[in-house]
Amino acid sequence: MDIIWITFPNLVTMILSSLGFVFLSVFLYKILTYLNYRLLTGKRPESASEYKIFLLVEENKKLNDKIKVLEEENSKIINSLIKHIQR
Repeated sequence: MDIIWITFPNLVTMILSSLGFVFLSVFLYKILTYLNYRLLTGKRPESASEYKIFLLVEENKKLNDKIKVLEEENSKIINSLIKHIQR
């Protein structure tokens, strides 16, 4: 019985510190994404949906850039295959 009482506070401390770490991580993530929004647009989001739309638009721009790069790479590969077949 004494062993349970000795280890119980350590267990509670570990659980609370784990929850605190998760909370702090989520909090820092939210702050950094908000600062990213403020730096890119220079204004405050009027609502959560406006902020989500902004994030989706930014992600869409990044994906479009990646698609363009992949299309260029694909066209280079196709052109090299055509040249190789013509020889």
